[in-house]
Amino acid sequence: MQYCQHELQKKDPSWSTAHAILAFVEHSPVEKQKSYKLTVSINRFLSGSAGWKKKGRMILYIEKDSLAQTLSHGDLILFAGSVQPIVNSGNPGEFDYAMYSTMQGIHYQAFLRKNHWVLVKKSTGPRLPGLLIASRDAIVQLIDKHIKGARESGLAKALLIGYKQDLDKELEQSYADTGVVHVIAISGLHLGLIYTLLKTLLNALSFFRKRKWLMAAAIVTALWAFSLLSGASASVMRSALMFTCIIAGESLQKRISLFNSLAASAFLLLVYNPFWLWDIGFQLSYTAIISIAVFTKPLYNLVFVENKLADLLWKLVSVTIAAQILTTPLSIYHFHQFPLYFIFANLVAIPLSSVILLGELALCALAFIPVIADPLGSLLTYLIRFLNYYIEAIDRLPLSVWNNLQVNLIQTMLIYFAIFFLTAWIFHNNKKALYAALSVVICVGSLRLWSFYKASGQQRIIVYNIPGHTSVDLINGRTCFYLGDSTVANDKRSQHYFLAPARRLYRVREVRARYYDNGSIELVHWAGIRILVINNSKQLPQPASRIKVDLVLVSNSPAIRMKEITRMVDCKKIVLDTSNSTWNVKNREKECELLGVPHHAVSTKGAFVMSLP
Repeated sequence: MQYCQHELQKKDPSWSTAHAILAFVEHSPVEKQKSYKLTVSINRFLSGSAGWKKKGRMILYIEKDSLAQTLSHGDLILFAGSVQPIVNSGNPGEFDYAMYSTMQGIHYQAFLRKNHWVLVKKSTGPRLPGLLIASRDAIVQLIDKHIKGARESGLAKALLIGYKQDLDKELEQSYADTGVVHVIAISGLHLGLIYTLLKTLLNALSFFRKRKWLMAAAIVTALWAFSLLSGASASVMRSALMFTCIIAGESLQKRISLFNSLAASAFLLLVYNPFWLWDIGFQLSYTAIISIAVFTKPLYNLVFVENKLADLLWKLVSVTIAAQILTTPLSIYHFHQFPLYFIFANLVAIPLSSVILLGELALCALAFIPVIADPLGSLLTYLIRFLNYYIEAIDRLPLSVWNNLQVNLIQTMLIYFAIFFLTAWIFHNNKKALYAALSVVICVGSLRLWSFYKASGQQRIIVYNIPGHTSVDLINGRTCFYLGDSTVANDKRSQHYFLAPARRLYRVREVRARYYDNGSIELVHWAGIRILVINNSKQLPQPASRIKVDLVLVSNSPAIRMKEITRMVDCKKIVLDTSNSTWNVKNREKECELLGVPHHAVSTKGAFVMSLP
């Protein structure tokens, strides 16, 4: 998306006077289709012979070349280019990427061509971040060497150190749809396994068994090293802090409350970074632990099982159900879906992923012994392949996921109130709590019925911001008519990221579609909505009188002046979609301004949404 320099200067005037920026590379470049992506920490701005310090971070997309590929943590680069603020595309219901970046201290981005930057200085010392990144890269190379198959090695890296650059996107979606994405998101499950493994191994050594504080220090050091190695996300930092509190309590021979440990860890993390309160991983991590702590025992006590194996299975089911109780409202609010077969998926995914994780740790420890590492790598490959097959099989089952669930923040909070009151009724037999829970449920139901009623009377036109494509939804009530490129309509990922969020937000489903080719002029009339589409045409027809339409959509850079269009039609607005060239958009915008015609360029102003009376 292109933005004028004026908008950039309004956000931060210092950018306008900077001729070049000196910055440190934070990590090795991530390869994209046409560029390398990396995050840099700004060191100083340069303007002529002057320079001044400035803190901040930004994302760079560097045109592919051999030098860009060799960049690593700590390298100092100097660049000059078109710096742009990070903004959203404006598509309704989309993920708020601008806010997500802001919470990480990143506000700007730039695309650099080969001649727009230079490497000033290579990293000189093995500082802690550089050491961690080097260790991470070494583990990635080790996994690639011993675990065969792109999908298998990609999952292995995500499972062990949270490295998701090589993770197959469709496979990741299958894990999310079946409710087991937590096994590839470094969390308390991973640290719990490492904690148990280290404690078992060190207890077997008399040297550590007699020196409790030394053993505690070794375990805490290992847990924090793993947390930093895996990227130090909010969820893994929570787990590391909580285990630190538990280990400290054990060393002092005092029993520490789980809830006190959670509260302490949350307080310390939010002092360090208050923005983590809005981090989805942070929210889900804490609600999952609280939910497991509160509901596992009552659920487990509902059924008595004599058989030890069946009892172990029931314990796992109890924990799985308990974790879902408090995380489900948040999951629906953020991800708009609920996995209906999450129990069956977790029954295999949790124990098998634990075995794979322990196997990967053993592989890292024994990689220098090929006679052990090679067969262990082959075994892990088959285990991961089976896990992927099982999860994808669950995902393919009918009704495996309940999609398009839309709840707002108020409804989510009310659902939590209902859970709180129902818990008070079940645990304490409080009838007043039951009445309160029923009242809240009725309130939530009423709000949802009202939202459906409002949606049934809506009429909207949405022109999506999908670079290089024409995509329009004509909404009438709770149905929509898709108009535009077949490429977008038939691509699963495009549907998921661009069309589905808006349709979910407005509670509509597609009932009709019209795909068209270049070089056409078409008047689309559906459910009282009238749109004139001018698609790469060179000449307009001459009707006897002006046509009245709600919208004129200009696509694929037609060689037609705006003055000719206004002679032909009487419209509320002219919209230039993202299939038009940059040059064409600029010229057509100038023409519209001279004519005083209301217009909207999607590539510069974001997606266009019009509500009709």
